[in-house]
Amino acid sequence: MGICKSQAIPQAKDELEIRHVEKKPSQDQIKLKQEKEENEAALKIQSTIRGKKAKQELEKQKEELIQDKPQDWTEYHQEFIEPQLPAYFKEKVNYKPTNQNRFFPPYLEPDGTIYNGQWNKGEQNGFGQMLKPDGTYLKGLWKKGIFSEGGVLYPNGEFFIGNTKQGERCFTNGIIYKGEADYGIPHGKGEEIYPDGSKSEVQYKCGRKVQDSKQKNQ
Repeated sequence: MGICKSQAIPQAKDELEIRHVEKKPSQDQIKLKQEKEENEAALKIQSTIRGKKAKQELEKQKEELIQDKPQDWTEYHQEFIEPQLPAYFKEKVNYKPTNQNRFFPPYLEPDGTIYNGQWNKGEQNGFGQMLKPDGTYLKGLWKKGIFSEGGVLYPNGEFFIGNTKQGERCFTNGIIYKGEADYGIPHGKGEEIYPDGSKSEVQYKCGRKVQDSKQKNQ
C-alpha cells in the first residue's frame, strides 16, 4: 500500500525526543557560575568596605588638620620675609622641616609675633621661623610650643646659636662666648674668645659676666 502524498512523513521517535529535551548544564558549569556569583558578591563587599575605610580616613585627616591648626593665632596673609643673616649664622643654622609635623602658612599671634613653620596639635612643633615685634628672629626647631634649638638673631646684631642649655653667643664687639646658657642668654660657665685669638674662662649669670679669668691674671 502506498503513501498518500498529502500525508506527512512520520519522523523517527528518537529525533523528536532530542528536539524536545533541553540541554542540562554540567556540574562544572554550575560550579563555575556559583563561583562567579560568589566572587562578584565578595568584590561588592570589599568595595563597600574600602569606601567606608576611605571615608573614615578622610574624616580622620580632617579632624587632625583642625587639631593641628593654632587656635589663638590668625593666618598671616603676607609673605614671611627672612631678615638678612650673618654668614656664620646661615652656615650653622640649616635645619629643615621634619616629616612628623604639619607645615602651615605663616600665622600671626595677638602680640604681633609671626611664625612660619610646622605645627602639631595647635603648638609649634618641628622646623620653623619666628619674627617678634621687637625684631628678634628665631630659626630652628620647636618642641611643644617651645624653641628648643637653632639660632636667635637679636635687633642689635648679636646672635646666639645652640639649644636651651648651651651654645655660642656672638657679640657685636667680636667676642664669642661658648658655654652654658639659658635660652640664648649666657648663664653659667663658659669660655670667651677674643678677636685677637686669646681666650679666657668666664662665668655668667642671667647674661651678666660675674667672673673672668683673664681679668684675674692681669
